[in-house]
Amino acid sequence: MGLFIYVAVHGDNTGIFQSPWEQWLRQHFPSWAFIDLDNQSDPTFLSYIQQAIKEHDRTIVMIDVKANTDTPLGSAFTLLQRLVREESDRTVFVLQGKQMVLEKMGKAFRHFYQTVSQEETEQRLIQILGVD
Repeated sequence: MGLFIYVAVHGDNTGIFQSPWEQWLRQHFPSWAFIDLDNQSDPTFLSYIQQAIKEHDRTIVMIDVKANTDTPLGSAFTLLQRLVREESDRTVFVLQGKQMVLEKMGKAFRHFYQTVSQEETEQRLIQILGVD
């Protein structure tokens, strides 16, 4: 079983966050577990995520950049730092959008993909996940 981690990077500070990918993933790949967070999530949540990663065979981390390059990466950056240190073939990193720091970090992953549109991301995820 796999784990899909969705991280939104946005400049919105309303405290309201909802992933646009959860429903799509549950519809197309129902056996995958799903966790979502954003760049403003509490850093203590990351220990829960690390435990979940250990409990799954494969992990896909998708970071969706919805803000300008000056937006603090917060939890997204911390999560990627930890994953880079523990790099394995089981982890796939998908970056939707453009953000120079995340692009550089992505190159540390053996499986790194960058997309610019939702349609391109859906196609890439289907390719990565295969048929469920």
